[in-house]
Amino acid sequence: MSRQRLTVNEIINILEEEGDEHRPQTIIITGPEEGAEAITDEDSDESDAEVTGDPTHLPRRVLDAEGQLHSRETLPEESQSEQPSTYKGCKRMAKKRKLKDSTKKWSRDLTELNFKLPEFIPPLTPSRFSINQSPFDSFRVFFSEDFVLHIVEQTNMYANLRGNHGFSVASEEIYAFLGILLFSGYHFLPRKRLFWNTDDDCNVTIVRETMRRNRFDDILRYLHLADNTNLDTSDRLYKIRPIFQFLNRNFKLLPPRMNCCVDETIIPYCGKHGAKQFIKGKPIRFGFKLWCLAESNGHIIHAEPYGGLCTRIPKSDLGQGGDVVVGLLEKSQLEKGSRLFFDNLFTSEKLLYTLKDMQIGGTGTLRENRVKYAENELTEKNKFKKEARGTMEERTNGDILVTRWNDNAVVTMMTNCIQGGNKVVNRYSRKEKKNVTVPIPLAIAEYNKFMGGVDLCDQLLAMYRVNIRTKKWWWPFFAWAVDVSCVQGWLLHRHVGSTMDYLQFRRECALYMMRHFGSPSAGRGFRQSHTGAEEIRTDHLDHLITKGSSKYKVCAQCKKRTVYICKKCNISLHPECFLAFHEK
Repeated sequence: MSRQRLTVNEIINILEEEGDEHRPQTIIITGPEEGAEAITDEDSDESDAEVTGDPTHLPRRVLDAEGQLHSRETLPEESQSEQPSTYKGCKRMAKKRKLKDSTKKWSRDLTELNFKLPEFIPPLTPSRFSINQSPFDSFRVFFSEDFVLHIVEQTNMYANLRGNHGFSVASEEIYAFLGILLFSGYHFLPRKRLFWNTDDDCNVTIVRETMRRNRFDDILRYLHLADNTNLDTSDRLYKIRPIFQFLNRNFKLLPPRMNCCVDETIIPYCGKHGAKQFIKGKPIRFGFKLWCLAESNGHIIHAEPYGGLCTRIPKSDLGQGGDVVVGLLEKSQLEKGSRLFFDNLFTSEKLLYTLKDMQIGGTGTLRENRVKYAENELTEKNKFKKEARGTMEERTNGDILVTRWNDNAVVTMMTNCIQGGNKVVNRYSRKEKKNVTVPIPLAIAEYNKFMGGVDLCDQLLAMYRVNIRTKKWWWPFFAWAVDVSCVQGWLLHRHVGSTMDYLQFRRECALYMMRHFGSPSAGRGFRQSHTGAEEIRTDHLDHLITKGSSKYKVCAQCKKRTVYICKKCNISLHPECFLAFHEK
């Protein structure tokens, strides 16, 4: 019997390395001491309520807690005196644990680099896209016609389930509805109903001529995307799955280029929902998180919403960051020879070996706690930041290159596809008070050039967001779908040769949909005509005022709401307006 005091993290490492024949007899874990002010570590990608016995998502306070490992081994009598205990010195063994593919030694000799990726053949733009297509045609590539027909079907079905059997919407009305949403992004009014206000400071004629206010409110009330009769209660994002089903399919109609990036983005949302995230230090701190794979010019290839356990990305031993990269790759089906760029949330040595096996290049910044100083022989960060600006050092094991560079801060980069070497960049020197040239590693220069695709798309989205809101939790996803379709349509329009800027493109789309699909209003209030019954109205025979079935009718005389009607004329009237109306 052997007994050893270890941390929970070291015990987990031992259990993962050893086979079933060497399982310990007893494991004792001493829980961490926590007070009311205790704060869990934020590195865990799942909330505490969602972790059900998965040690890969234990908080660090638990992993660092003290534990005891009791083992009992049964060995042949002749070998008991010669063979040491399996768990003897296991603390040292846990610290020396290495990746299977990283057995090569690291050195400064860059001639040992073995970066061999298949040649990437640039794709051709499909012939269906041409410079002659209108902005609306480019928008409809992503917010496609079959998506609109799906919305029409689900909206009518939802209205019927809610008991409004007389409600029916057509695809033309949905396009007019989308035009008003796009219009609200660059024509800001603080309240939705002000778009139909006739005062001098709010008089928006084109919106009133596109759709009646009450009709717009009805469509907004019954707008629906998922079938409520066939719900997946285990999926907290089931209501917005059709959005990503159609958009991700349409994103892939334009073949991706060689250099792509993986990053996260946030859809603003401040309500209550289990999938809402808080990310400290971000421009948008509260909202729904999306994992995105995009080209460097902002064209999105695939977007996957994060919903905790219901996130549709398979899990593996790569950790959350590695799982996201590989999962997006599998869904996007990038060509071999493509290169991916990602930040320190995703980068790990194991991920780069996995990408190398998939014949995909990978480059990303590396977190300080993932740098293996003992193996890589890099200078410690505190010492390296005291070196001159532009100082760099590179280490390789033949398959992976690690580069460290001192600029305003120390940057560490890991790549499996970019050779060593350097370029020069301009930087402002406070000491010399002028711009100076500073050497920069080639890997970091390539990263700066191709990494910002998702951020570029976010920048365009933030310029003109849909400004009409509702209380539905999934509405931010729908508004994002409208905005991102417009952004991607503009990028496609530029790709085929147009020089139109984004604001003009959005205006062209909004105006076309409102003018082409809109139906002018017949006037204020409900449509009721009494001009064809002039003789009946003034005959002074058998006219009787009584209560009607609806309280939302408008008086034909004073244009205010009333519940009373003339039974003979079938016209809404107030009792005090009854005589004046019939004496005209």
